[in-house]
Amino acid sequence: MRYNLYIKQAWQLMRQERFFSAVYIISTGLAISMVMVLSISFYLKLANLYPENNRDRTLSLKMAMVKNKKGGISSAAISLPFIQTCVADIPDIEAMAITYRENLIDYLQPIGTQEQIEIVMKPVNTDFWTVYPFRFLAGKPFSKADEESAIRATVITEGIAKRLFGEADKAIGQEIFIGFKSYQVRGVVQGASALLSSTYAQVYVPFSLYKEEMRTYFDPTQTLGYFNAMLLVKEKGKVNDVKQQVIENVRRYGQIYPDYEISLLGQPDKHWQSVFRRLVNTEPDYVQEIARYVVFYLIFLLIPAVSLSGMADSRMERRMEELGIRRSFGASRSEIFRQVISENLLFTFLGSLVGLLLSWVIFYFTRDWITDFIMNEGSINALPDNVELEIPFSFLFNWGIMAITLGVCLILNLLSALAPAWKYARRPIVESLIIK
Repeated sequence: MRYNLYIKQAWQLMRQERFFSAVYIISTGLAISMVMVLSISFYLKLANLYPENNRDRTLSLKMAMVKNKKGGISSAAISLPFIQTCVADIPDIEAMAITYRENLIDYLQPIGTQEQIEIVMKPVNTDFWTVYPFRFLAGKPFSKADEESAIRATVITEGIAKRLFGEADKAIGQEIFIGFKSYQVRGVVQGASALLSSTYAQVYVPFSLYKEEMRTYFDPTQTLGYFNAMLLVKEKGKVNDVKQQVIENVRRYGQIYPDYEISLLGQPDKHWQSVFRRLVNTEPDYVQEIARYVVFYLIFLLIPAVSLSGMADSRMERRMEELGIRRSFGASRSEIFRQVISENLLFTFLGSLVGLLLSWVIFYFTRDWITDFIMNEGSINALPDNVELEIPFSFLFNWGIMAITLGVCLILNLLSALAPAWKYARRPIVESLIIK
C-alpha cells in the first residue's frame, strides 16, 4: 500500500513539475536507448532464436591451423576425414551438422521462363535439420540415402516456393533448375533471417554433391578442407566435456603426424565464444573482448546516471520542507529513502519506455551497421539484390528484450537516485524545516 501511495505522489509531482519531469524522462530515455541498442545487438547474437534454438548446447568447429615444424603455417576450414576421425564418435553428441564452409551464390532458372533468380545456397548434411530445427511448412528434409547417393534433392524456403509455385504445398515433388542442373524439391521451410549466418539460405542441398571438395585437402595431415561442423550436445551440462573430448581427440590425431602441429585455436567454440571469433588464424582474447563491452556499458550508464543524479538532487532540495514535515510526523529515514527511490523509479520506468521506442528507431536507421556487428562471426559473403538484411519483428518484441529493458531501468534508477535518497533521508529534521 505504501508503494502505491509513493507512486500516486510521484504522479502528482509530475503534474506540478511538468518541465522537469519531461526533461528527466527524455534524458533517461536517451541514456537507456544507447544501452538498449548495444543490448539488443548482443541479444540477437547470443539468444536462442529460430531456427538456431539450440545455441546454448551447440559447439562450433569451423577452422584449424596446421604448422609445419620445418617452416610454414596454413589455416582454413576443416576436412571431412578430420571431422569423422576427431568428432563423429563422441557419445554425448546428439547430432552433428556439417556444412560447406560458406554459402554459395548461384542462379535458379524457373521452368518456362528466361528469368535468372540469384539465390543463396547452403550445402548441408541430414543432421543439419536436427541441430537447427527448422519449421517445415510442407514436405520433409532430404534423406540420408539422398545424401549418401548424392541425389540432387533440395529443401527451399517459403519465399522461393511462393515465387515459383504460388504455395508451399505445390512445390513438393516439383523439379527446379539451379545452375542449369535439375533438383527435386523435398521440403519447404520457414526461412531463417539473413542475420543468422550459420543457418541462412534460400536453397539447401546435400553437401555430398561437392565430391571434389571432399577429396581436396590443403595439407598432408588432411586436417584442412572445405567444411564446418556444428555439434549439438545432448545436455547443456555436457558441453564442456564434449569440448575437452574433441581437444583430446585432436591431440591424439596430431601424434600421427610428428612433423606437424595441429591447432584448433581454442575450438570447438560455445556459441557465445563464436561471437568474438573473427580471424581464422588467431584465438580471440575473450577477457579483452568482454572488458571492452563492459566499459561501453559503464560509459553509457554512469555518465547519464551522474547527470540524472544531479537533477534528482536538485528536485529533492526543493522538497526539503515537505520531507522534513513527514519526518516530524513520524516517518522514518527508511520510509523517506523508499519514497525517493520509488518516485524516481516511476520517472526511470517512463524514461525506459521512451528509450526502448527510441532504440528501435535507432535500430531502423542504423541497421546496416548493426547487421555488420551481429554478423561479424560468420560470413554470408555477398547477398543477392533481392535479399535485405532485416531484423524480424519477432526478434525485437519479445520477453527477453523487455527483461533487458527492465534490468537497465532498475540499474539506472539505483545509480541516479541512490545518492540523493541517502543524502536527504539522513538529513536532520531541523535542517529540513528551515525555510530558505
